Amino acid sequence: MLRRFALPCLLCIAPLAAQTPPCDALNDTTLTLRPLRTFNGLNTWAYRIVAQNTQTVRAIRILTENRLSPPNFMALEIRENDPYTQLPAATALGRGVWHVDATRGEAWQGTNLDRPVPLSGGTDYWVVWQEPGGSVLPFHPDAYALAVPAARFSGGSWSSIGTSKFRVRLYCGLLDDAGVVPFGNPCASATGTEGTAITNEAAVAGNAAFAVEGTGFPLGAISVLMIGVNPGWVSVPLGALPPGCAVNTDILATVVGITGTGTVYSSAPDGHVLYPLPLPAAASGAFLSTAIGVVDAGATATIPLVTSNALQLTIQ
Repeated sequence: MLRRFALPCLLCIAPLAAQTPPCDALNDTTLTLRPLRTFNGLNTWAYRIVAQNTQTVRAIRILTENRLSPPNFMALEIRENDPYTQLPAATALGRGVWHVDATRGEAWQGTNLDRPVPLSGGTDYWVVWQEPGGSVLPFHPDAYALAVPAARFSGGSWSSIGTSKFRVRLYCGLLDDAGVVPFGNPCASATGTEGTAITNEAAVAGNAAFAVEGTGFPLGAISVLMIGVNPGWVSVPLGALPPGCAVNTDILATVVGITGTGTVYSSAPDGHVLYPLPLPAAASGAFLSTAIGVVDAGATATIPLVTSNALQLTIQ
């Protein structure tokens, strides 16, 4: 029954307007959710899927909402399937964190992963979801939707909780959105993770909820949002930076922050940084480019700063 994942997904991948379609998906049709909310407090859930193709995944989105404020963060991971327990393996292949704005409502939202995750077609994997309680479960309400094995982490161990009609989209590129295009490549920190810039909001004039986020960065480190205005900018690799790092935007202005060290139930989750960037109504037609640099204490480079991809914004 689980191997049916590959065939239904050929039918359930639906392109998003102004977004790159996912390269794999499950129960991907309609925007309707079952009106079920999670327990109060930090929860960790997992859903077992079967990879449709052999490919490398860079990002994940699920259909959910959370109107609590604060806390209002979530995380997604991909883990291997433990063949002995048929439950999630102990470590994540890739992980990412994002901010859930209480005004966003029911939406496809998610995160880039902190490293590319190669998946083998026909192989079982678990998508692990951490959320702060009070979230709408990402389940398809219709009878024809495919149910997959589900598990919950509690008391230090995983336990099976039956099956759920889980809804997920996997992306082979970094997340984009209407008016938002990722540009350039992130580089690896001393621990091998890649910090990336993301947003779950369209670049629309008058969008007061717009924000640029960073995920996958070193914990508790000084970060800087770099803001530019040059749409013709070419990535500039600098030898003084760690290997593979480049400046992916011109720099007209900067905003300083610090990456988090806590859980998604805190105001500053691990390796994440949030830069609110509300877009005024008068900004229609404007261009901005944003990228994030974070100090990496483990780097041996002259300038120990790891850099993200840029997000090029053409405000609609």
